[in-house]
Amino acid sequence: SYRGIFFTQGVVGHNWDWSIPYLPQELKQLGETSKYVWIENFLGYPISFGQSTLLFNMLVYGFGLIGLGGEIFAKVFIFSSSFLSSSFFFLLLIYVFYKVLKIKDINMLLTSSFLGGLFYGFSPFLFNELNGGALTQIFTYVLIPLNLLFYLKYISEKKRFNLYLILSALVLTLIGTAVQNLIFTGIILILFTCYDFIVNKNKEVLLRFLSLTFLTVLFSSYWLLPTFVSLTTIKSTFLEKNLFNLGGLMNATANWREIIIG
Repeated sequence: SYRGIFFTQGVVGHNWDWSIPYLPQELKQLGETSKYVWIENFLGYPISFGQSTLLFNMLVYGFGLIGLGGEIFAKVFIFSSSFLSSSFFFLLLIYVFYKVLKIKDINMLLTSSFLGGLFYGFSPFLFNELNGGALTQIFTYVLIPLNLLFYLKYISEKKRFNLYLILSALVLTLIGTAVQNLIFTGIILILFTCYDFIVNKNKEVLLRFLSLTFLTVLFSSYWLLPTFVSLTTIKSTFLEKNLFNLGGLMNATANWREIIIG
């Protein structure tokens, strides 16, 4: 229970993926290291695909910068994940029920949205991710409904749609911290786009979706470009030259299946 977590001493979390340092200096060091695209282990090698977690590591870095350690960060992260995911999903359902489905019954609107947000914020999936210590998966899980909300407003609003375009692209870039959730969110956005194009006969939605894709790729270029370079390096190193070096092996992102599944 959350009460037990709150009063538990030390860093709460898994011993494997959940690698949250205890001291503020260690949190700060984690952020400092993430700002560089070089790993010092095994005589050094560049970061490629792992650079996608840079923005999340900057969040961790902020806690260390103001003198807060891993114990506080872990508890704040757990509680805020459930609260924010519930809140964002609640707002998404309010918009869908009221604007899209045209439901005018306030009691039904609020009750349904509240229950939906509650189930999303305390879902078995989120519970399993907490048990597994998948920090980036939890971080992006929270942001998925917020991105969907911004995208629905972006494709349906006549005014301020440029604002929603930027907000949706920024949140989608943050979701790119965990590529699995980025792909999952992208599939939902495509379904929304197809529905609006086929059912509502909105031809403009295709252009807006392409604009969002372009802007998101542009924002995510800080890790997409190194990943593409890594894939090219793997091809030339292992398939054509048949050379195996420790730096290349440690840096290798062998194929797209590894990126998607992990």
